[in-house]
Amino acid sequence: MNFLNHKITFPSFVARTVKQFNRKVISRLLYSLSKNDILFSQRRRDRFYSSAQKRDPKRIGIEANRLKFCHGVQNPVHENWDFEEEKKFLSRLRKGGPSVADMTVSVIMPTYNRAQLLPAAIGSLLRQSHANWELIIVDDGSDDNTAEIVDVVGDKRIRFFKKTERGGVSAARNTGLAQVRNEWVFFLDSDNAWRSGYLETMLRFLITHDLQAAYCGIALIDKEESSTRYLYESFSLTSCIRRNTIDLNAFCMHRNFAHFKFDESIRRLVDWDLILRLASKTPILGAPYIGVDYSNDSRIDRITNSEYAHSSDYRNLVCDIQLEATRRLYKGRNEAIKHQRRRIAVVFHVYYAEYVDEFLYQLKNIPKPFDLIVTTPLQEDNPVIAQIKSWHPDAVVLLYPNLGRDIGPFLDIIPTLLNYDLVCKLHTKRNVDPWGSAWRDIMKDGVLASEELVRSILSSFDDPSVQAVGSKETYKMWKAATSGQTERSLRDLISDLSISENLSQPWGYFAGSMFWIRPSLLAEISAYLFETPVYQVHTTNDGQVEHALERAIGLSMASDPASKVGLVDPESHEIEIAPFAKGSKEPMHETLDRIAEGMGILLPVEQRGEAAQISIKIPAPKQQKQQWGDYHYAEALAKSCRQLGCEVAIDFLEEWGNKRTGDSVLLCIRGLSRFEPSSDQLNILWVISHPDQVSFEEMEQYDLVYVASLSYANFLQPIVQTTVKPLLQATDTDRFSQSVKAAPNDPNILFVGNSRNEYRPIVRWAVEADVDVGVYGTLWDQFLPAHMIKGENISNAELPSFYKGAAVVLNDHWQSMREFGFVSNRIFDVLACGGRLISDEVPAVSYTLGSGIQQVTGPDELKEAVSKSATNTNELSELVRNDYSFDKRAQVILGDVSTLRQHSYVRNPAPAVLRKRALRVNGIVRQDGTYPQSSAFIRLYCPLTSESAFEEVEFSLIPAREAEASGDVAIVQRTAFDTEKQADEFIRSCKSSGTRLIMDNDDDFRLIDERHAEFEFYKPKIAAFETVMNAAERVWVSTDVLAQRYAEVNPTVLENCIDPRLWRNYRSEFALGSGPLRLVYAGTRTHDSDFAMIFSALETLASRYDFSLTLIGVTSNAPKRPWLKVVAPDSSQGSYPRFVRWLRELGQFAIGLAPLEDSAFNSAKSDLKVLDYGALGIAPVVSKVVSYRSTIETHECGILAENTQVGWVAALSGLFDDRTKLNTIRDAARTYCYNERTVKRLYEKQRNSLFDL
Repeated sequence: MNFLNHKITFPSFVARTVKQFNRKVISRLLYSLSKNDILFSQRRRDRFYSSAQKRDPKRIGIEANRLKFCHGVQNPVHENWDFEEEKKFLSRLRKGGPSVADMTVSVIMPTYNRAQLLPAAIGSLLRQSHANWELIIVDDGSDDNTAEIVDVVGDKRIRFFKKTERGGVSAARNTGLAQVRNEWVFFLDSDNAWRSGYLETMLRFLITHDLQAAYCGIALIDKEESSTRYLYESFSLTSCIRRNTIDLNAFCMHRNFAHFKFDESIRRLVDWDLILRLASKTPILGAPYIGVDYSNDSRIDRITNSEYAHSSDYRNLVCDIQLEATRRLYKGRNEAIKHQRRRIAVVFHVYYAEYVDEFLYQLKNIPKPFDLIVTTPLQEDNPVIAQIKSWHPDAVVLLYPNLGRDIGPFLDIIPTLLNYDLVCKLHTKRNVDPWGSAWRDIMKDGVLASEELVRSILSSFDDPSVQAVGSKETYKMWKAATSGQTERSLRDLISDLSISENLSQPWGYFAGSMFWIRPSLLAEISAYLFETPVYQVHTTNDGQVEHALERAIGLSMASDPASKVGLVDPESHEIEIAPFAKGSKEPMHETLDRIAEGMGILLPVEQRGEAAQISIKIPAPKQQKQQWGDYHYAEALAKSCRQLGCEVAIDFLEEWGNKRTGDSVLLCIRGLSRFEPSSDQLNILWVISHPDQVSFEEMEQYDLVYVASLSYANFLQPIVQTTVKPLLQATDTDRFSQSVKAAPNDPNILFVGNSRNEYRPIVRWAVEADVDVGVYGTLWDQFLPAHMIKGENISNAELPSFYKGAAVVLNDHWQSMREFGFVSNRIFDVLACGGRLISDEVPAVSYTLGSGIQQVTGPDELKEAVSKSATNTNELSELVRNDYSFDKRAQVILGDVSTLRQHSYVRNPAPAVLRKRALRVNGIVRQDGTYPQSSAFIRLYCPLTSESAFEEVEFSLIPAREAEASGDVAIVQRTAFDTEKQADEFIRSCKSSGTRLIMDNDDDFRLIDERHAEFEFYKPKIAAFETVMNAAERVWVSTDVLAQRYAEVNPTVLENCIDPRLWRNYRSEFALGSGPLRLVYAGTRTHDSDFAMIFSALETLASRYDFSLTLIGVTSNAPKRPWLKVVAPDSSQGSYPRFVRWLRELGQFAIGLAPLEDSAFNSAKSDLKVLDYGALGIAPVVSKVVSYRSTIETHECGILAENTQVGWVAALSGLFDDRTKLNTIRDAARTYCYNERTVKRLYEKQRNSLFDL
């Protein structure tokens, strides 16, 4: 049955190019592709053909590699083999195992005109340590002296069968199988040889592991190139379906399977087909041992080389084998799916892994339970599959070949889908054109845009005449949107079906094939496609099989004139119920042009209407512009915007007051200087560096804020009251191009950057590792010897050549950029021109660009990285030039400008941050006012949205009153629930939905008893608290004291930490002057007694020293004193993040006070005040109580004061009198906070707990 096979037809120009250019190069590449991965996209094939047409061998190589490895296919052929491990394996196998001497073996050897090779093959059998064998030689009609050679050997164990007519290698092997007498069957071709212990080793392996079939590795010997490589891969059925890695000469099986004949109808891949069929009946295991020497030459008379591996017939054969094996693999699983209780199935075809997050994000909008069935050609161990399974643990993942793109696998599982009431069909649609993402959004949003929409869609199926629902924008009349070739394919498809008579009627279909549908609609077409073995497909650029198939799905509705479809409006999301024949007659190319026009890009200005006139503000002074990266950055962006029809002007720092008539868009590229926008234009802020210098209030002056960090953009979402989106930095692909001429570098390790008066880590590591590096930049003479400093500057025009010519370019990030997840634009520049780069470690580099960039954390790692050879620079360069160019950034900006200016087409945006998810975690918190309590941010939001967590966790804060069990994990904090009943209901909901439950607590609520003034208020909340804690799978607490008091639930101690993104000002770390010291005491309004405890000490100190004390919160009854200042936080800074930033801007304090009464309740509190003060460079002076004592004594980062007047006077006097000591403590406190107690450290501990669930 071949209905899904892609017969690949190569354009005529390729054939001409092969003749004119290099037949050998292209033939080998195509052969390599076909052997390793036939599953690549039409677009990638087009790029390959284009490269061949241009006669560019380098380009051909790049595209060939992209085709081979686009889905993570690992090469099972190894350049080296670990023979030491092999020896250990053989030693273990031989120790204490049963004897195999009595085990009988039949060896089948087909041959045809190989008389000269037979002696070596037979000789390898005669030399076997195991002697209990028979050799069955089947001569497939040879006309050489094969029979004479066998006679000369003269061994009675050899049985010779001569066929009078040649039937092919499969028929010859089948003849041999029919003659088998012994228990175990082995195969040996006449041009290969076994190593002497092969039979004994494999028999021992079979018995030891109780197997019916096994294989080992082989040595691929290339005599022409005098080289040997090794083929071996541990067995996985799904991987074996992807491609064959088992050679028949290294394979053996029990005689029980001798009836598994080789398929005589095919000449290629017969061993792969047999092994896959056998694998569906019995386990197969690989022995990590080289037992076979395989002659890997390329003589034309070899059966395996006598046809072009890249022919259409070959590819169709591969597809046939893969599809049938996939069906065998999933037959039982599909049957199991039929018994699921859920009535909704979502079929999600995953080909482009980078878009999975968008769909998983919106699948949350389905309000009812559903089964998720994923079809994909990705490798079984691809992390995307693990991600999907983590998001939906019951997901069924079917590893289908990408045949007929998404349509083929969908139709193949229709017999399973017929057991459901409704099916939602999705796939990772991709188009490299700029409107491609919008087209995907239109299709996806038409079925999943919001929970409200999905509820409406499900309700629309209450009308039995409604057969399908999808986006109105995609519902097309077939005649208006169908090419002649697609129509011919469609007619061939349905020629034997009753629905063929409906071709003459008007009917519609959903272009792009994302929709909700009643699966019964597909029964007839499914039966035809899978029961009639005549369907063959020739794919081309237009009119591919999937285009005909998606129209056939629409045609199925035409058999019932009463059928209706639901059409979702792309803007209002209202559903229009319409006859199946009411589709748009607009041709597809006009639809896509209209989308492009609505995005404000692609089209010429005169076709697009009013063009944007953009003023780009940069913080660079005009006279020094060449030395400022911001200027070159703005120039490249301006060029890309002008290419899209915009008028662009760049204003330097001293020109920021300029305002031209007609400026409609202001874009501020934020560096170190702040710009004040006016309200009479569209204002956009792009934060590309120094994010700690940009306040939340500044962001809120703009209509749109771009942040060059995925994690920080996500962090800002609930904090800043304006639209925040991630927009990473970019490179000028015209300047930083692979075509630039490489400049010689001496030494060839290069670093370009000013020292900034600090010994930058990557350069220091190079020196410590004795790596010879050439440095260009200023202020380096204080750190480096003169011979390492090659100059103060490289012009921007010359920079690409230096990057291209260097063996390695070193890169590092500002500390703030590391914490905030900003990727240096130098990375994009170096990669774009094909350079090799080594960087300091920033998680964003990995989750943005993949694992191909070497990141190091010290001199040893740097030295090792430099010694390694460059890898995948071409692929990284291609990735950067495709996705991180200023052209792409300009398209995004102008598309958003179009949306903000309310052009006719407004995209329904995907979530602001899309990334891989391992866990969806919800923090269930108390929120009595506008914002959650500070502990919710400190212990949950900040660490779980940190740069370290970004790739692994999707976190949301949810008020308890709105909480529903959803996601993978729910963390209930403190007394989130008001009553025990609410807690019980939530716990039951978690159990029914499979949500794992964690309790987080940082106070001892058990000590609020009848003697407490607020006991009646807290009583029901404490009962709810205990209920959740006892039901939780994990309990987190903030201190060792709490861990001891709640020991019965075995809690994990997770200390409070601070978030540098809120607390740290990386450019203003104040030194104290000689004037009066400023003291601060900050806290909630619950510290009246604590303040009263130290007030007399402060009065005494005021009589001796000149100082000021600022009270923030703490008490509502502060006495009036000239040295005492009471400051109330700005009411607009109600959330914890905004309060911290407000506190940070109050100026530099010298000493922070944290008095705390010594009580049982207080002893459970954390040392958070030490962290708060230390983070701001303030010396903590705290009560000598359990909460603070250990931290201060261990790290010498503060002063402990006895809770008496004398004790506090002594503690503070010591600092007033000794400013050197004061500064030492300030430095120690700051260092301790940022080295030991940041959210990065907290997340590391949370991560261990979360992922152990």
